[in-house]
Amino acid sequence: KTSSSIETSLKPRVKKDSNDVELSGIIEQDLWFGNYAVRIEGIDQTITAYVGGKMKMRKIKVIVGDTVMVKINPDDWSKGIITYRWVKS
Repeated sequence: KTSSSIETSLKPRVKKDSNDVELSGIIEQDLWFGNYAVRIEGIDQTITAYVGGKMKMRKIKVIVGDTVMVKINPDDWSKGIITYRWVKS
C-alpha cells in the first residue's frame, strides 16, 4: 500500500448519528416489551429507553437500579437507547 492509502484508512469515520448525546442515568422502572424508564443524572427528566442491539446480542441484562449510558437524539429527548451498563462494585 502507498502511504496515502494508509493515511486515508486510518482517518476516523464520521457516523451518521454523530450528533447523538450520551448521558448516564439510572433505571427506575421496567416497562413493556423491553422498554425501561430511565432517570437522567443531572437533569430531573425521565425518558423511555430500550436496550441497544450489541447488548441484546451479548445477552446483557439490565434491572431496576442499574446505572446505564443512554444515547439520545437531540431532536427527541423523550426516547433513547441503552448502550452500556456499569457494573456495581
